[in-house]
Amino acid sequence: MGLVSLSERGWIKFDNDPDILDWVHYIQPTAAGIAKDPKQKALWLRHGDTWFVGVNSLPNDPAGSVAEGPQLKGAVVDFLIKLHGPIALDRAQISVIYPGYPAFDGTETEVAHRYRKNRCGAHVDGLRSEGLNRRRFIHEPHQYVLGLPTVGYNVQASPMVVWEGSHHIIRAAFKSILDGVPNKLQPLFQAYGIKPTYFLSPEVIQDNDSAKIFQSIQEECELGTHLHADFIEPMKTADNFDGMHSDA
Repeated sequence: MGLVSLSERGWIKFDNDPDILDWVHYIQPTAAGIAKDPKQKALWLRHGDTWFVGVNSLPNDPAGSVAEGPQLKGAVVDFLIKLHGPIALDRAQISVIYPGYPAFDGTETEVAHRYRKNRCGAHVDGLRSEGLNRRRFIHEPHQYVLGLPTVGYNVQASPMVVWEGSHHIIRAAFKSILDGVPNKLQPLFQAYGIKPTYFLSPEVIQDNDSAKIFQSIQEECELGTHLHADFIEPMKTADNFDGMHSDA
């Protein structure tokens, strides 16, 4: 049921798990304190103070532990490891929805607000728009998204919303991007005897699938990059590449 549901629908629901509950009970006071902290509220409240976004705001380590608390484990974690292999966890997002969401506060256009309200702001997490033309780039590729409720809620609360089957559409779109270099650009350059130079940004270098493509053609091209210390190890301080929370 698990893999079939995930493959066909793009999501799967797990039953109550004592290991997950232990983790939730331990981190809940920390998460609540962060959501109430004035500095964090100033940073993360959006849409007329009806949504605390809280990206990467939980100070957990790669195993999911906060301070000396338990690691994140349980049936869902076992499932994900079996599916993807061991993965170091990102710092968790603390997302808090308040009554009245989404309130219109003028920070986005009326068209964008209607889309948020009527279509649940449907988007691909990690696909970010940039620049005056708002072109989209895969800046934060996700292996998966795991949603864990940390408070009680009633039947009137909105759950996580997923466009069932959309992962097939998005996968095809991303595959066309990853196919572009090895199957379209490289054959074209080779046909005309050109050795191209590709300038790689941090998110491309850190994406395994993209990196494998350029590793496979490194003898047939030149690879260049322009990297800020904030975006790469051993001095990496930025969790995304928009420059908002870095010194670069």
